[in-house]
Amino acid sequence: MTRLALATTLALALALPFAAGADESNQQQAFQNPGQAYEMTGTISKAESDEVTLTRQGLPNAELEIVSKKTKVTMNGRDVSSDELKPGMEVRAQFQVVGSDVVATQIQATPQPGSTQPGSEMGSQPGSQPSE
Repeated sequence: MTRLALATTLALALALPFAAGADESNQQQAFQNPGQAYEMTGTISKAESDEVTLTRQGLPNAELEIVSKKTKVTMNGRDVSSDELKPGMEVRAQFQVVGSDVVATQIQATPQPGSTQPGSEMGSQPGSQPSE
């Protein structure tokens, strides 16, 4: 029964609309006092340097606050800036609910097949020739 109550509470917390721009003290609290961490997967539908919105199958969209220099963002196992997160990427996110804010502690992204990956510009692939 407690699992059901926890799942219901979490679902309600994620379904609520969250104000953009989490309070700085709430954001820091997630990193200084790690509490219960949760995880979700989804597809990025909107990405900004301080917030990402995930579309999840059969569930409401979820907005995650990104705390600069605190939220660990990786892509294919490499550390990257949150600015490199783009709509369409599949992600696995770890987060904490702090007050009314959902704060991402870690985001692991996978680019869409065929997309240009960060740091790989035209001509930088082995065996390719720079365009003129």
